[in-house]
Amino acid sequence: LGRFDDARRRLEPATAAARELGDAQALALATFEVGSLELTQERFEPARDALTEATRVALTTGDARTAAHAVGLLASVHGWR
Repeated sequence: LGRFDDARRRLEPATAAARELGDAQALALATFEVGSLELTQERFEPARDALTEATRVALTTGDARTAAHAVGLLASVHGWR
């Protein structure tokens, strides 16, 4: 608990690798996790950006579950602001 910096350090290379490899499904999941982490830390703008990307990418891959989770967290971002 509370090891946000460690989590961020691990998510950044995972997100970069998914982009580099063109793995849209992995990118959707990684950006969702980034957005969730940012939201937990009340960093609303980075959370919004990551969750918006997660939603967009998940929808392009047909991953409705990740898209729905991301949209749900986006609602939280807008509600907390």
